[in-house]
Amino acid sequence: MIPIKKIFLTDEDIKSAEEVLRSGWLMQGKKVKTLEENFAAYTKSKFAAACTNGTSALHLALEALELKPGSKVIVPSFSWISTANAVLYANLEPVFCDIELDDFNISIPELEKIISPEIKAIIPVHQFGNPAKMKNITALAKKHGIKIIEDAACAMDAKEGETYAGTIGDIGTFSFHPRKAITSGEGGMILTQNEAIEKNLKTLRNHGFDDTACEDEFEISGKFTHLGYNYRMTDIQAALLDSQLKRAKKMHEMRQEIAKQYTEKLQKINWLKLPQEIPGTTHGWQSYVCIVKAVEPTLENTDKNKRLRDKMIKALEAAGIQTRFGSLAIHAVKYYAARYGYKPGSYPNSYIAQQTSIALPIYDTLTTSEVEY
Repeated sequence: MIPIKKIFLTDEDIKSAEEVLRSGWLMQGKKVKTLEENFAAYTKSKFAAACTNGTSALHLALEALELKPGSKVIVPSFSWISTANAVLYANLEPVFCDIELDDFNISIPELEKIISPEIKAIIPVHQFGNPAKMKNITALAKKHGIKIIEDAACAMDAKEGETYAGTIGDIGTFSFHPRKAITSGEGGMILTQNEAIEKNLKTLRNHGFDDTACEDEFEISGKFTHLGYNYRMTDIQAALLDSQLKRAKKMHEMRQEIAKQYTEKLQKINWLKLPQEIPGTTHGWQSYVCIVKAVEPTLENTDKNKRLRDKMIKALEAAGIQTRFGSLAIHAVKYYAARYGYKPGSYPNSYIAQQTSIALPIYDTLTTSEVEY
């Protein structure tokens, strides 16, 4: 079976984790600090804060902005469900925005329509590693006094020009889930260029503990300054990630080459809409996601296209190739549809993307013969 993603850990990766296990110090410590410093350097960010996973990274980012409870936050209606869930965790209200089918990212014309004085933040998602149109989003946010949290869970190595995804907005968040560029099983990272936000993030992830809040080192009560969370990364995870980070650029180059081969071999199939790399950007290629379009990809034709997509998934599985759908139309999942009364057609492109997308295997150790097959 050719899996959707294969995790490959080198002997050095395993040794780095083993050293932590043998040290007797497993929780957040020196290894986490080193990873934060190295990840910040890798992405050319001023500050980085590690945490338990990509979802907690989003939650911490929203809490760190200290928005008024009930404030509205724009999220793409096509993303993993955590993008919207984190907004609710922070006692805020998600406002969905449809996407463009060309890049699966938030639609700028739709975004312009829904901005209002009640909107206090935007969470653009760099979907599948394809950078969102951050110049447009930043201009709109600046005009209306809106904060930006980049959901860069899939976008390690993605860039707009020479600027890394996750370093453009007020805060950027990353995931180290097994399908991501580097992985520790679970894990997250938050980037910011603002020192006050960084301090807030690191306080919130550790039960609200601020070691600088009280001069007396033995006066513990005065150092719990916020309602915080236990969102700390372990040194075991940090050691695994830091080891992989050393070869991350090479791993990205391999994914770029595989994406190039796929595009060359599949471009003549007229019923398959291939992913695009937008000029002036660098795709992270966390996923290679196509849209099946036996007929024009419209809301009315979605069921017909979905039947072919589902047939493809089953046929490829039978042939020993694992594929997946791209991501979720969050507004159409049972919880959000029931809570807000949305219909599948409320955000048509997001629904089309969920029902007709197919992700092909892509990872740095995928061989040429496997790509050919």
